[in-house]
Amino acid sequence: MTQNNYPKFVLWKTDVKNVQNAYELFGKKTAKRIEKSIEKILESDYEIRFEDVDESFIDAFLPIYTDSITQKKGKLYNVKEKIKKFQDEGVVYRSISLYKENILKGAMIYTIREKNLGISYNIFPNEISVKLPIKNITFVADYHIYQDAIDRKKEFVSHGKDRNLYGIPTHSSIGVANHKLRAASLPHVSNSMKNEILNLDELSIDEDTLIFSGDEKGASIKKALLVSKTSEEEMRKRYSILFENENFNLEFKKI
Repeated sequence: MTQNNYPKFVLWKTDVKNVQNAYELFGKKTAKRIEKSIEKILESDYEIRFEDVDESFIDAFLPIYTDSITQKKGKLYNVKEKIKKFQDEGVVYRSISLYKENILKGAMIYTIREKNLGISYNIFPNEISVKLPIKNITFVADYHIYQDAIDRKKEFVSHGKDRNLYGIPTHSSIGVANHKLRAASLPHVSNSMKNEILNLDELSIDEDTLIFSGDEKGASIKKALLVSKTSEEEMRKRYSILFENENFNLEFKKI
């Protein structure tokens, strides 16, 4: 690998081979909080459902999707058209859904592939009326999709691909990468035909940015660079998992 090369797109994967229980994939504290959170949800007026994705489900999901992406000032896609296209080609979609009084509140929509499960859409409320030990309810869905993959004897779960250079406008935030790492997902160089290998020397960075390095498509990423105007001590507090992760080496550079 050339020292300063980085991929345009990063693919996130969670390996579930040789895993019997999805809780094994998380740290002990996180696993315990997820387990307690599931118990609290089941005791409340919320409900977790595992269901097929049909037209009526998509119609219920679309307002949630539109509202979430609009709030984040992200790009809206034609979800219904895209899912229908792949379903017509034989792709099977499932959902881990959160309901309250039979009203859909959030969902993780994913595909069932030969070797893996792949997350397509993952939108849940930031908070619900029940206080949970785990702050982000998405971890509950992560646990369930991992267990589904294990039960189906799949090799991995894909958390989808992101634009590299986390933190810059129109790209995912550094917090997104931090969350995926906490959820036992690891970065790889995307093998998408649209992926490009670029060079850091051509970049001018003047804001907090996380860059994953690598130039071999499909390979796991072993090096990352975090650039910030903030001190390393403060960034360690914000994104501890980035600094503590044993799967890649993180270099910090203050600007």
